[in-house]
Amino acid sequence: MRTLEELALIEEPAWPYIERAIAGAVYPVTVVPSDSSQRESALVQLQVTARSGLGALALETGGLLVDHGWLRMLGGGDPPLNLAVANGLESTPDRPPGPLLTAFDILGGKYAINDGSLPGSAGEVCYFAPDELAWLPMEMGHLDFVTWSFSDRLGQFNEHLRWDGWQDEVADLRLDQGIAVYPFPFTTQGQNLAEVSRRPAPIGELLTIWEHLAAQVSGLPDGEVFEFRVGD
Repeated sequence: MRTLEELALIEEPAWPYIERAIAGAVYPVTVVPSDSSQRESALVQLQVTARSGLGALALETGGLLVDHGWLRMLGGGDPPLNLAVANGLESTPDRPPGPLLTAFDILGGKYAINDGSLPGSAGEVCYFAPDELAWLPMEMGHLDFVTWSFSDRLGQFNEHLRWDGWQDEVADLRLDQGIAVYPFPFTTQGQNLAEVSRRPAPIGELLTIWEHLAAQVSGLPDGEVFEFRVGD
């Protein structure tokens, strides 16, 4: 296992590049503060250098809140914004590699680095879409994804999942909360999020519910009526 010095004290770290990108962002970007020892611990648990976007965010931030907090990018802060904790690396650093969660949105949509088990190419970022119940390859690596999220393309990407006044609802959330919507956005009744029920909910629940539901509806034809069962 590489030491903190080997991971942090490197040439050409990525953080100055990310800082410049934040300064030019078209949306508000907030750097979440966190304790330096916590950030250093996250970097060691990740075992990536600060030359990478992952390493830079872990070492220099507690996470990022992008576009009024719609997107939460993981760094080295408290859960749920800690890269190591979110991926189980603080307790099982030698676990088999899998898709690495790097960000999520307030509806529970997830962004992860493909380990080869998701659609698309290994190493690219994929998005699990609540309205499609599927992983979608984004055809970009992690650092490109970071800068992509600071551009107007993020808003275009999420436009169909937003509603008038969403910024105010997001502003009222804690970092461990997202917004639960019902009817669900992958149903005919839930496609207009301005007309559905919306309430704050634990983000941990939202990050697991969509794949749970995807397993239930797998193979059902369009238009099929079915009953959801969430939990045990």
